[in-house]
Amino acid sequence: MRLNLGCGTRMLPEHVNVDRAAKYRPDVVSDIRRPLPFAAQSLDGVVASHILEHIGPEYLDVMREIHRVCKPGAAVEVIVPLYSSPKAWADPTHVRAFSPTSFAYFDNRWSMGAEYGIRGLFYQESAQEIHGCLYVQMIREPRDRWVQ
Repeated sequence: MRLNLGCGTRMLPEHVNVDRAAKYRPDVVSDIRRPLPFAAQSLDGVVASHILEHIGPEYLDVMREIHRVCKPGAAVEVIVPLYSSPKAWADPTHVRAFSPTSFAYFDNRWSMGAEYGIRGLFYQESAQEIHGCLYVQMIREPRDRWVQ
């Protein structure tokens, strides 16, 4: 089972489409700023397309929650506006923008993120800039590989 978080009107086939707005008729109505209604290590992957830029102070908790519900080795795909693109700042509901190294804080290979308890959540496979957006592919790391 794979999730499509913050699906809005972009329903993905063969995914459980999740959104906080029932008007979009997602498979599951849930606010990603709260614990997700899925068991720990129960998902094969997550797609988070144009949702993380809307998350305020709960951002690190959301990333920890994505880690919690994904199985070790699960693929996590993220699409967010690139910080240098006007697209990042055009939408007044955006509260953050991202650079190609933004998700490195979650990766064991970087020294960043340890002070926040997030280092080692994911292994960042790639980060590509395309048309003002950042496309990131990560793999959920096993909990026993966390570095504190």
